[in-house]
Amino acid sequence: MDTEDGINLKGTVTHRENNSRYYGMENSRTFYIEEVLYTASDLYLKMNFINNLEEINSIKLENTGKFINYLKD
Repeated sequence: MDTEDGINLKGTVTHRENNSRYYGMENSRTFYIEEVLYTASDLYLKMNFINNLEEINSIKLENTGKFINYLKD
């Protein structure tokens, strides 16, 4: 981000299984700790380097219920 150009898109993180361009992350949460960006949805918990969005790891949350419901409180 800078004062002339504003916000520049560095990339995207998808939680769709086919990596479609559809965002598809309703009821999701995003946060970072140090240099790692964490994105949590009903499908995955993903970890990416914050500087280039390269994937570090992902955990598929299949058949575990609604993960996001537990983050509300």
